[in-house]
Amino acid sequence: MRLGIVLTWKRLAGLLVLGIAGVLLVGWSGLVSIAASSGHWPVTR
Repeated sequence: MRLGIVLTWKRLAGLLVLGIAGVLLVGWSGLVSIAASSGHWPVTR
């Protein structure tokens, strides 16, 4: 099965930007919790 879609650098860059924006939107919206489940490592205190 062949698809009639040509993957160009512009389309690849656009997909990358949309993917990053989607991940940030999901994290910001609160649909998926990204909160820490425990305290910080001792080296970061």
